[in-house]
Amino acid sequence: MIKKMNTKKMIVLAGLMMGMILSFTACQAKPAEPQTVKVGTLAGPTGMGMAEMIVNGVNLGENVTTEFTVAGAPDQLTASVISGEFQLGRPAQQPGRSVV
Repeated sequence: MIKKMNTKKMIVLAGLMMGMILSFTACQAKPAEPQTVKVGTLAGPTGMGMAEMIVNGVNLGENVTTEFTVAGAPDQLTASVISGEFQLGRPAQQPGRSVV
C-alpha cells in the first residue's frame, strides 16, 4: 500500500515537473527588432548639454542605435520634431519659460 502511494506521488510529481519545464521554455523572450532613436538639437549653447552624448554615444540597450542631428536654425528643428522625424528634440528655450 505504501509503495502504491509513493508511486502515485512520484507520477504526479513527475507530471508537475514536466508541466513546469514546458511552461518555462514557452516564456522565453524573442529578440528585439533593431531600432533607431533619432535625436535633434540646435548648434550652439542650446546643444552643448548633448555634446558628450553625441561624441561618446548613448547605450540604450541591445539593438538600439542613436542618430544625432544638429540643426543650425530653430525652424529646421521645430519642423522636424512636429513632422515626427525625431523621437527626441531640444529646441531653443523661450525666454521666461522652462523646459521640463
